[in-house]
Amino acid sequence: MCVKEESKIDFWQNFSKNLIGGIINTRGDIFMKKSLKIVLITIGILVGLVLLDTIQALVFNNNPIIGTEMWCKKKSGIIVDTYHCNGKNITKFKDSSCNTESVCGIDLESLENIHEIIDNRLVEYEQVNGKKYSNVASTGVDREKNKLIIELIDNSKEQQKWFRENIYDSEYIVFKKGGPYHAY
Repeated sequence: MCVKEESKIDFWQNFSKNLIGGIINTRGDIFMKKSLKIVLITIGILVGLVLLDTIQALVFNNNPIIGTEMWCKKKSGIIVDTYHCNGKNITKFKDSSCNTESVCGIDLESLENIHEIIDNRLVEYEQVNGKKYSNVASTGVDREKNKLIIELIDNSKEQQKWFRENIYDSEYIVFKKGGPYHAY
C-alpha cells in the first residue's frame, strides 16, 4: 500500500496546526494566533532576563538581581547563589551541598564559640562521670587555618571517634598527638 505525498503533508499540516494553534495557508506557512505569540514572546523575554542576570552575577561576581536574600551571608538567585565572605563575594551555580561555611569557611568568632563549647563539655564530662577525661592534652584555635586543634595523648582513630561522639564533632577539628603535659 502506497501513501501519497499529499497525505503526509496533510498529516503534518494538521499536526502543526493543532500543536501550535496556527493556521496553515496553501504554501505551508504558519500563522500563529496573536495570544500564542504574546505568550511565547513573554516566556522568551523571561528566560533571557534570567540568563542575563546569571551571566552578570558570574562574570562580575555580583549578587543576582532576581533572587532573595537568604540570610546575611547569602543571596540566592534562580540559577546561582552569591556568598558574602569577609568582605568579598563568591558566586557559584546552585548546588545542594554548598553552604556558607563550606564556601567561605567558618568565621573566627564561631570558631572561638565552638572552642568554648568543647572546653565546657570536657568539664561537664568530669562532673557527670566523677573522673577527668584524661586523653586531651590541650585545645586551641589555629587562627590562620581557621581550625580547632585538639591534642590527644592517645591520638588513635578510636580515641578521635570517641571524642567526636561524646564531646563534640565538627569538620573544623584537627586532631594532633600531644602531651602529656605536667605543671611543676
